Amino acid sequence: MKHTEQTFYRPQLDCLRFFAFVFVFISHAFSIDPDYYNQLGASPTLALWISKTIGSGGLGVVLFFVLSSYLITELLVRELDRRGRLDVKSFYVRRALRIWPLYYFFLLLVYLAIPKDSIYSLQTNFFLSMVLFVGNWACVFTNGMGDSVAGPLWSISVEEQFYLAWPLIISQVGIRYLKHICIGLIVIANVTRIVMEKKGAGFIAFWCSTVTWFDAIAAGALIALLLRGRTPRLSFFVRLFLGLLGICVWVLTIRFRSFLIYPDVASFPLVIAASSMILVATLSGNLSNPVLVYLGRMSYGLYVFHALGLAIASFFLTKYSALHALMGLALTIMMAAASFHWLEKPFLKLKKRFTYVATDPIPLSERVTMAVSDERGFSDHPY
Repeated sequence: MKHTEQTFYRPQLDCLRFFAFVFVFISHAFSIDPDYYNQLGASPTLALWISKTIGSGGLGVVLFFVLSSYLITELLVRELDRRGRLDVKSFYVRRALRIWPLYYFFLLLVYLAIPKDSIYSLQTNFFLSMVLFVGNWACVFTNGMGDSVAGPLWSISVEEQFYLAWPLIISQVGIRYLKHICIGLIVIANVTRIVMEKKGAGFIAFWCSTVTWFDAIAAGALIALLLRGRTPRLSFFVRLFLGLLGICVWVLTIRFRSFLIYPDVASFPLVIAASSMILVATLSGNLSNPVLVYLGRMSYGLYVFHALGLAIASFFLTKYSALHALMGLALTIMMAAASFHWLEKPFLKLKKRFTYVATDPIPLSERVTMAVSDERGFSDHPY
């Protein structure tokens, strides 16, 4: 059994995970078609703003990417600082124990339980690609998965590809040159998007490609490298400004995307920068509402189940209505809670055997011991 030598837990990150999920949920629970709101009586201008604001919620995925890269980089750097090397195999085991049980359970559930002639089904070609964690590339080359309830899981493929490569890169180049790697990733992502724009690639190709998200990964990693475990010291008003500015940039980027000369080349850096601002604002705060923390800790399940929850709700209520969204959210929370407690928790307990840097809340009896033993100043308890 591995000995957990230090801890890195910040409840505000759990809260941020939940809000990232809420953004994505809203973008799927309500219509992003301006004509829908025109028919409800909104003026053309207001209808456009409503639809684009709701559509910008999908950028919660970007926030997930930046947050994941920040946290994984922080944990790997702490392990490398403390031990002098990375246990890459243990990292892979930890990620597998965290991601695979629910992921494969859900894929099998959708593939076997939903009839293939349903719009919500998972077709065999997508099922096989997602089993191998290349579902995002299947979306790129087939123009998406339509209304399948497994559609949002394309982003899990991107994350898994990141998890596969990142510890190997850090173990080879070390911390000293990691910033150079991040800068290189930013350059590669932007050059790739320019080439794709010139070649006339569609939105799905931009949205689901791994390479086009290299700078989101780099952004999260750079935040971790610049802070090196420190908490940004920002006043409440600066945090509020950064958070609101980030959300405003999301909305304005989606609203005026068509006015950009090269929409995908210009919009991606904007939304990634905005997501980074939201992350920094959250890191510098002390948000620790127990309900939000609890929901954030099962945000993975919320994300996995939310399309299914909305699909089930559509059989009972009018799609895109407020009641439909509320029922879909309630179903999602119930399914995610059941998954978290009965499916995921046993694997999370097993995951601790392969952990060097704890990311769970520390029991009261362990706080003093952990703080004293952490002579390098890495102790970062949320208490």
